[in-house]
Amino acid sequence: RCDRAAAFDGLCPFRATLGPAQRRWYAQPKMPVSPARWALLSFSDRMLAKLTRPSLQDFAAMHPEYDLMFEEEHLLDIRDFHPAWNKLAYARRMLILGSYEAVVCFDDDILITDPVQDPIGKAIREHFTS
Repeated sequence: RCDRAAAFDGLCPFRATLGPAQRRWYAQPKMPVSPARWALLSFSDRMLAKLTRPSLQDFAAMHPEYDLMFEEEHLLDIRDFHPAWNKLAYARRMLILGSYEAVVCFDDDILITDPVQDPIGKAIREHFTS
């Protein structure tokens, strides 16, 4: 049985029992990605997500630097963690295992009304790039 920290990683349910040699992949540096790749992440198990999903799809279609991820499966045990913590587990997994420079999380009640504008990309460029 995993401890809470290993379960929260969402990477491998038995990660805590692996030795250093078996976890070597975890510490390897990521190759730089060009052009910028950012992920838009939405985790929800509610019906509301089906209503707001099209607005996120329209936004991602207009901005090719984003990969859009809709997750519905729980990574974390609901007996230990509130379902909202799955979003953080998915974001952590995407940053560690994926080749993303940034992961932006959306709640299922977010509706994008003007998909042409990209204030997210502007904020990432201004605050997180040198």
